[in-house]
Amino acid sequence: MNCLDCATEFRLQVAAVAVCTGCGAAVCGDHAKVREHTLTQKVLGGMALMTVPVSPPARRVRCLSCDAAHRNGNAEHREATW
Repeated sequence: MNCLDCATEFRLQVAAVAVCTGCGAAVCGDHAKVREHTLTQKVLGGMALMTVPVSPPARRVRCLSCDAAHRNGNAEHREATW
């Protein structure tokens, strides 16, 4: 599978290293944005349920377009760039 963005930019065929979780496009290392994604779980803490982060954080891969759209449309994000 080859990178969709490289193909649309008329580059040589570049092998994809991931699939965007937003749109499903195949992306190469240059067109992929990998971010940490904090998952949480509910646990009983005393007499109430508490939300706690799961460790280690998961990874989320997006193409540059989906990453920009997500970052611009989501003022409150909890992801860190790797």
